Amino acid sequence: MGVDWRHGAATEIRIVSGSGMTAKVRSPLFDGPFRVRRADGRPGGHTARDGVLVLPTEAGGEYRITARTG
Repeated sequence: MGVDWRHGAATEIRIVSGSGMTAKVRSPLFDGPFRVRRADGRPGGHTARDGVLVLPTEAGGEYRITARTG
């Protein structure tokens, strides 16, 4: 997992799944508008509630979560 920061807030989170389990990540990023994309650009199916992202993953899958701005 990798995170890019700007002014103390996460702007992008990258996840690489080793086992294909469901990832659960807590971040204030998920309280606002954001999107989840797979490495091939397809949307990643997910849910988010109370700042927690729940993302079913595929083994070896790469996911990029970015804040939407503007």
